[in-house]
Amino acid sequence: MASAMNIALDSISAILLLLMLFDFGNHKECRYDYTHLLFDTMLCLNLALLFMDGGMWYLDGKRFGCARTLNFLVTDLYYFLEPIMTMVWCIYCRYIVDGARRPHWARLLILSIPTVFAAVLLIVNFYHPCVFTIDASNRYTRGPYMWLFVAITYGYLAYFFAVTIKTIRAQTGYSKTRPMKLLLIYPVFPTIGAIIQLSDYGVSLIWSASMVSLLIMYFERQHELITTDSLTGLSNRRRFEVYLDGMTGRTSRAGLLFLVMIDVDKFKQINDGFGHAVGDHALCDVADILKESFQRDDFIARIGGDEFCVVGERDSEVNIWRALSVLDAVQRDFNRRKSAPYSLFLSCGCAIFEKDGANTAKEMFEQADRRMYRQKASET
Repeated sequence: MASAMNIALDSISAILLLLMLFDFGNHKECRYDYTHLLFDTMLCLNLALLFMDGGMWYLDGKRFGCARTLNFLVTDLYYFLEPIMTMVWCIYCRYIVDGARRPHWARLLILSIPTVFAAVLLIVNFYHPCVFTIDASNRYTRGPYMWLFVAITYGYLAYFFAVTIKTIRAQTGYSKTRPMKLLLIYPVFPTIGAIIQLSDYGVSLIWSASMVSLLIMYFERQHELITTDSLTGLSNRRRFEVYLDGMTGRTSRAGLLFLVMIDVDKFKQINDGFGHAVGDHALCDVADILKESFQRDDFIARIGGDEFCVVGERDSEVNIWRALSVLDAVQRDFNRRKSAPYSLFLSCGCAIFEKDGANTAKEMFEQADRRMYRQKASET
């Protein structure tokens, strides 16, 4: 009875994972960064673990030809995939927390060490059963070193749970911390499932619980796609408006709140002279310039066409103007390198909250916009 119930639960969870993998029948969005690939990898690994778990329950105690050998191989693969699943989750977390767009191979190598150790232990288990055994009657039994797999699997989760919390505390703004807070959901349900499963052998909940966490994260990813500019990977206007409203509505803040509006000068000439594909590349270069110029916890968005904005906090006006000087220096350095067939020139306008009549999000936006176009007009 317990076996049939667990197989049914695994099957339902697998169906939901397949629906997520194929976006519930919707057209697949463009995969413009590694986080999409990592998330799909987690879906596939969770799916495989559910199949292995269902297979273990089905094969346990069966007496046909190669049932015992098949049971051993399925169980071995199950144990092999467990730490890989949580390792991929850790890599996924690192990309979200760091805002990285490319793999950091040295970090991946370090993260893989516990998983490699677990794989070696499983090879040893072929000759000296220590993780699990399949007895002569084809019954699965936990071995004395099974707890090492639990420690590795949940060690990954515990470590990056702590790293994510630490990063959230150092960040400001709901829109910037929201994706990180969603990362904290994933370990919760599998951990509850593990506690129940380890205390009662007849219940299998870990990877069905993992599916629930991934489902929540999946819907958050859909929200992320709606509020992200697909070309540059920056936030879009919708998220910008929510973020600025939230920041101006706060009763306490770390320093002076500022808004910088940025417009690319003579962008139409780049489009007309080199084509729209090169123009798109120029906008991505502007996004990279902004990310290099401002601090990591500043909010950067592309709000339309060739217009960008940055929202941040500094402890003094001097440091706000210093940030704009850094932007000017980075822009000049880009043009000096001549790495593209075009040069980039940016017009900027800055507004500081509760100064010069900028007492609301709308007033900040309008003031920064006016100052930006004033600078643009003075340079033409």
